[in-house]
Amino acid sequence: MPARPSIRLFSAFSCLSGIAVASIGAASAQDGPVRTAPETVVSAGRLPTDINKVGSAVTVLGEQEIVERQNLFGSDLLRDIPGLSVSRQGTLGANTQVRVRGAEANHVLVLVDGMEVNDPANGNEFNFGNLLGLGISRIEVLRGPQSGLYGADAVAGVINIETPLGKPGLFFEGFTEMGSFATVVGGARVSGGTKKLRFSLFGARARTAGTNISRPSALPFANEADDSTNTTLHGRVRAYVTDWLELNFAGRYVRSRVQFDADTNFDGLNNDADRETNREAIQGIATAKLSFLDGRWQTKFTAGFLTTDNENYSNGVFQTSQKGDRLKLGGQTAYTFTTPSVAKAEHTVILGLEHEIQRFTQKDIAFAGASDQNRERNQTGYVAEYRLSLWDQLFLSGNVRFDHQDDFENQFTWRGTAAYLVRSTRTRFHSSVGRGFKNPTFTEQYGFFPGSFRGNPNLKTESSIGWDVGVEQRLFGKMLVADVTFFQSWLENEIQSFGFAPASVRNLTGTSKRNGVEVAFTAKPFANFTIKGAYTYLIAEEPSGTQEVRRPRHSGSLNFNYRFYRQRANVNLGIQFNGKQRDNWFPPAGSTSTTLGGYVLVNVAASFKVSENVEVFGRVQNLLNQRYEDVYSFQAPGIGAFAGIKIKFGAPM
Repeated sequence: MPARPSIRLFSAFSCLSGIAVASIGAASAQDGPVRTAPETVVSAGRLPTDINKVGSAVTVLGEQEIVERQNLFGSDLLRDIPGLSVSRQGTLGANTQVRVRGAEANHVLVLVDGMEVNDPANGNEFNFGNLLGLGISRIEVLRGPQSGLYGADAVAGVINIETPLGKPGLFFEGFTEMGSFATVVGGARVSGGTKKLRFSLFGARARTAGTNISRPSALPFANEADDSTNTTLHGRVRAYVTDWLELNFAGRYVRSRVQFDADTNFDGLNNDADRETNREAIQGIATAKLSFLDGRWQTKFTAGFLTTDNENYSNGVFQTSQKGDRLKLGGQTAYTFTTPSVAKAEHTVILGLEHEIQRFTQKDIAFAGASDQNRERNQTGYVAEYRLSLWDQLFLSGNVRFDHQDDFENQFTWRGTAAYLVRSTRTRFHSSVGRGFKNPTFTEQYGFFPGSFRGNPNLKTESSIGWDVGVEQRLFGKMLVADVTFFQSWLENEIQSFGFAPASVRNLTGTSKRNGVEVAFTAKPFANFTIKGAYTYLIAEEPSGTQEVRRPRHSGSLNFNYRFYRQRANVNLGIQFNGKQRDNWFPPAGSTSTTLGGYVLVNVAASFKVSENVEVFGRVQNLLNQRYEDVYSFQAPGIGAFAGIKIKFGAPM
């Protein structure tokens, strides 16, 4: 790898000088001076961390922002975050991939209330088409290699999603909305508790007749809409058993149904077809946290599981299914101590152990069992992390991880971060550097669909090294926070498909390069008015120098929010820009390259509190009625209008 010497120099400079700088400090920039920023970031280490001490690149979206934007699907919220590329296959609820800094969609780990939701049966990635934007209270996006903390799925970053937890008392919230494309949404939450017990139970169902994924046809009967439904149930419980023991439980159930079109004319384009995918996912997690010595010694034990079932139908007839299972057990202990006489230092040492079992099952009726699969993997990870705070101004962290694997070579990964505060000028420098790895997926290794795809059992593990450096600056008191971050990474053994009928996968020879700039700002020019912006310049190339598919070179967003009339009324305007990008096209002669045009999405949302208990809301999505594709030949929806009502009541304790 030609750039590794510069990585070593940068890493040494980071550790010795401590003035390393990190990516888009949208962490503070996004929630900084305008609204009360979250005190801690959960995903940036093995323990929650003060946001100003985080060296990694992180963006946080809080609950108020999420509610203001009224996005039905969580992936639309992620379009506002720098460094992320979103690719939805057409209609609302369709399969949606999210890429971080030009990496693959399965290079990012996704957590929901601590539950790992990447699907072993879906290329070990999370389908964001299954994530409703409802019932989410917070989103953290941690960018850069995080395998040193989390293992194989965190090559490019972590997306951590949280849901609300009840407060003492008993509260109820119900909501419903209707709108374009025959969309109907409804849901409710019951939450509450006591000083010793908190709980939250949430349920929602969204149904839409959708839009036609395939391109418009001159034949009226060939323009049928592709519908989707989503049912989500989610629950959380936290119990403070004693002063030193806390128990946490979370569970989630999602069932979705999505219609889609296919290349039935063998011309490389989607044509109207009666295809359908039904997905079901069940996951849960239980955590016991023990705290001693006034919180200086903390120990945690965790058990989590995931089971998924993905069924595919054609003309109502079952064709294939892919099932995935994950069981993960882990524990860690952390001890914090201070040495006041030596640089006013605070030290934290963390040791952890994790064991994971993944299973993959495939059935296909078309080939009389010839393509059926039943596979299993085991992996054990050993983690150590050290944090150092000096003069309450310089914050360093480093961690190492060793993963023992039964199917692949064992892996040693690491990560280092630094953050430095210049309080007199309100400047924060921060940076991170690390190594990540990604194992081939079950499908890439063993997938077998005669005539269309054959897996490659000889694939090697992908390996990546990346760094970022940036500066965050507060200006004009608390009126403006701006952040600029530079990032770069190198990927070895990139796995890519090749061939046609049947296709397969292989490791590319050489180094795939990603680099760019992330910019973010938050401004509050006057009371109750907030402006947020983000921009990403990205170069993501294969070893040959060819641009990677579905990674726009230029992307960005602007969001304006104004709250008025004694805080009862709110108006939100969102503008999202996605530049042109390369994609693949598969005509009869084989794969070829094409270009997807850039587009601008304008969304407007408004709400009004009729009373303390009743709120009405509405939004218009894609106000300019842009015709665009995130994926070649998958048409996205045009303009749509939606309106609804929300009712709340409760009795605080």
